[in-house]
Amino acid sequence: MAQAAALGWVVLERETVLRSGSVVYLRTARSTRAMCFRGDYVRLSYDINRISRALADATLREQKDREAVRVYASLAVDANGIASVTALRTQPPAEGCICAVTPAHDWQLQASDQEIAVKFGIEKLFVEQGAGLAIEERRGTRDGWQTPMEVAVTVGDNGIGVIREHRWASIATRLEVLIHRRTLRATICQPTAALLHSQRRQHTLSSGQSRQ
Repeated sequence: MAQAAALGWVVLERETVLRSGSVVYLRTARSTRAMCFRGDYVRLSYDINRISRALADATLREQKDREAVRVYASLAVDANGIASVTALRTQPPAEGCICAVTPAHDWQLQASDQEIAVKFGIEKLFVEQGAGLAIEERRGTRDGWQTPMEVAVTVGDNGIGVIREHRWASIATRLEVLIHRRTLRATICQPTAALLHSQRRQHTLSSGQSRQ
């Protein structure tokens, strides 16, 4: 009975958030691994899963053990509805859109000394059976062009976030390794221009070799 009551409360809470919360979009981060598709859901990571330590309040920065601690991320939304984190606090602010998060030492997030890795509790996108393959193909491969997903999340006054739907970004990215400079560069372009970009780059390389 207790488990059923707890489950019912969770469902009611989420339904309340969906009805009365504010909608923001979170853009997924570029994946450097294979697509994390697991049967009926896709595992997501967001650009804002890693937050600069400079945005954290003094209490959080000085706290050594941050695991399982509930903190609050203040969100700002741009003209396209994409949310970014402006502050990370141990106490909810009096106003503004916030999202409750949990700091995590997760190897998938790979936080550095200058970043705090957090989870929003919305890192799984449940899909219909068989829909995951289409999402995987649309999103792209880890070694090629990738189109980020923009996940619509309804955020309640209590900071709880619930996924509503998703859309696709109007840009695509690809990582290029510049061996002679020992750097990793992200190339960004419109998805429809990906092939044209690749052809131009090959032509440029060919021209450079002919001049040598």
